[in-house]
Amino acid sequence: MRRVVDERAADVAVLVAAVHPALVKASAQVLPETLAGALLLAWLVARRAGVAGALSGAAFLARPEGALLLPLGLWRLRRERAGALVCYAGVAVVMMAPALLALRVESGHWQLSPREGRLALLAGVPGAATLAEAALRAPVAMLARLTAGVARQVLYDATALGPLCAIPFVLGLRTARGSRWPLAVAAWFTALPLALNPSPRYAVPLVPLFLPATAVGLVALGERLGRHARVAAAALGVALVVQALWVSHPFDAVCSREVSRVVLERYGPGQALVAVDGRFAYGARGRALVPPTTDPADALALARRSGARLWLTRPAWIRPPWTPPADARAVARPCGGTFVLFELGG
Repeated sequence: MRRVVDERAADVAVLVAAVHPALVKASAQVLPETLAGALLLAWLVARRAGVAGALSGAAFLARPEGALLLPLGLWRLRRERAGALVCYAGVAVVMMAPALLALRVESGHWQLSPREGRLALLAGVPGAATLAEAALRAPVAMLARLTAGVARQVLYDATALGPLCAIPFVLGLRTARGSRWPLAVAAWFTALPLALNPSPRYAVPLVPLFLPATAVGLVALGERLGRHARVAAAALGVALVVQALWVSHPFDAVCSREVSRVVLERYGPGQALVAVDGRFAYGARGRALVPPTTDPADALALARRSGARLWLTRPAWIRPPWTPPADARAVARPCGGTFVLFELGG
């Protein structure tokens, strides 16, 4: 952090990160975004091209959007020697290659994520298997999707940063020159990959990129407040801790535990569970199989290919007049019927 801002602001940024509600809550959940955020921050401060390339590839393995760090890193190293560029790109590609090859073998297409077909469908380009194909076939539709998605993701980013950090962040934007590169990276992620499928979850890895400017703003506010700065800092810290400990969606946590308990009690650990959210399988000590869409046909096809016997979905995702096939029967409706668990097979 001291490579981005001065020592005092770096210390403040670390303290804020330790109690920031979005980061604290994410660290207590099974989310790839938590790991992606740590890798992204490490990539920002990496000194050697090879280390930065390895972190770039690891970020892609955590979240597909991490692939954006490859061109960003080359741009960042544009004034370095050619050897540094080759080292960075080579290490990153070596890290990414196994996942890319596995996706190629499984889908028959070169893609960064198995959900590219779903994103193309959401963008209004049905039948496209990859985002590149969708962009070539319907560039206007893809541009419209990005434009609408940017506005939503910016709102999610601001919400993740939180109202208590908003004023220091805006103040820090005017004075923190060292924070411009982290903010540029956050802007590129928001405007390109995240805009295709906006989500509050995807804002979590970007929060550390906002903290250098926020810390600079807090230092500036402290200087203006003078002898009242310590009281204001203590009040801010307490408020952030309270927000971090506050359970904002208690039903989600209770429901997740109920689903996991149902699967464990009925079938035991080690079961393959087809569900849009892989955390249900993790909670049941099983194997997660995530279908590309909420369409029952996609989920059932994945279950049959993988030999899975359990499928968890929501009645709200099933459009009538769909009826379960002969080899699928509903065995439980946890969370007051919010979800339905199907058992597949004879």
